Amino acid sequence: MEVPNEIVRMLLEHLPHKNRVSVSRVCQVWRFLVSTFPQIPRSYVFSRKIGQKGSSEGEFAHPTSVAIDEAHHRFFVSDCDNHRIQVFDALTGAFLFKFGTKGSGEGQFSRPGRVSVNPINHEIFVADWDNHRIQVFDKDFKFLRSFGSYGTGNGNFFCPASTAINLENQNIYVADCMNNRVQAFN
Repeated sequence: MEVPNEIVRMLLEHLPHKNRVSVSRVCQVWRFLVSTFPQIPRSYVFSRKIGQKGSSEGEFAHPTSVAIDEAHHRFFVSDCDNHRIQVFDALTGAFLFKFGTKGSGEGQFSRPGRVSVNPINHEIFVADWDNHRIQVFDKDFKFLRSFGSYGTGNGNFFCPASTAINLENQNIYVADCMNNRVQAFN
């Protein structure tokens, strides 16, 4: 495998003991890195646009988050000002389904924020910004549970913005925006 000259030059320039490092050693390190880590594309090229401003299926009013569900070949878009989550085919970009309406009941949203998908059990987590809670749905979009309510105490939220899932221990982390903190739940 030939190492690009610009890579050799860049590595040599940034090594602390560059006068004692040979070009062949730099090439060995480069080959190791390339064989160990997956290839990262140098650039991305536009492939398609999905949606436009509006409230019909496949249209958006302030989309705020995209989450991939690899197991089911689909992706979710948090459509904030339409108070819903839209689901699209990951390969074609075609609209599949939407769930949620404006409100504070189970499965309703008031300006949903980030969507996260647990790739192990396929649960869907939605940060429900103005309802100050996290809602959880199964892979078929059936409401399972919610947690949190308005406040500043532990377990309370003031505009939760996003969630993240630790796959090792299944802990959920919530960015509690207006309380200026991150809370962890197990």
